[in-house]
Amino acid sequence: MAGVLGRTESSFMKIIKFQKAKPIWLKGLTTEMNVTAGFRAVFKAGQERHRLRIAGATIYRVWFNGEFLAHGPARCGHGYFRVDEWELPVVAGENLLAIEVTGYNANGYAYLDQPSFVQAEVVVDDRVIAATGNRSFAAYRLRERIQKVQRYSFQRTFVEAYRLNDRSADWFSSRTCRKKSEPVEVLLPKKFVERGVPYPKWEKRQPVALTASGILTPQKNPKLRWGREWKGPRPEFKAFPAGKTTVYPSHELEALRSIIVPAERRGHFHGLSRSGTGRLAVRQLFHGARRTRPVRRQSD
Repeated sequence: MAGVLGRTESSFMKIIKFQKAKPIWLKGLTTEMNVTAGFRAVFKAGQERHRLRIAGATIYRVWFNGEFLAHGPARCGHGYFRVDEWELPVVAGENLLAIEVTGYNANGYAYLDQPSFVQAEVVVDDRVIAATGNRSFAAYRLRERIQKVQRYSFQRTFVEAYRLNDRSADWFSSRTCRKKSEPVEVLLPKKFVERGVPYPKWEKRQPVALTASGILTPQKNPKLRWGREWKGPRPEFKAFPAGKTTVYPSHELEALRSIIVPAERRGHFHGLSRSGTGRLAVRQLFHGARRTRPVRRQSD
């Protein structure tokens, strides 16, 4: 490969290879917009160290034994994908690993427009005990996250909208899954590089102050604004056609009028609740000072 300013590809980034995992996606859907898929593996563990090695497009979320574990991947340039490695807090006996992946296939500033895939393997010492591309992972189409929704903006891709029921979490929290598994296809090999940036700690922050509260109440004849997708999809702005858009959440918000509650009455509201008249009581909470700092590349 041609060098950049006299440097070769391997001189500034470490190439990563999977041992057994292959890139896969739901069959026939690799370039379809805003598809969410679930991949799960059940395996037995002892006291050894277990690690998940994973890469994907566009974004993934990992659940382990029903609990949130990780989110990724780190961003990378065109044609390359960063590989994350996460420690798995295994318990003796049977363990459930579930990976939720959404492939946007849409242009914008937040993510690259590229085909969807996931490639993952569970490693014990140097031995792979589960890998995508063989029967150790089952695949599911997660339709609870609505596919055909509005774009958030040109900078970002699609908003998140869900239709949930009391069984929606079973696929990542229960050993038995009632969803019908879907066929997958193995894709062409990808180019992988090391993550190169620190891992987040996923610390939980509790609210420290109530900053505002109020009531949202329905408006009569609200004036609704229409996004760019209502002009029709086009190469510079990939979106679902207006007539096929299933959900437009911004219209639901624009149809509500906000009433701010005086400070002395804020204690009356204890969360999010809906009355029989359609009114919605809400609170805005502050979770402490924002703690950000420049991200520095990890040394080799």
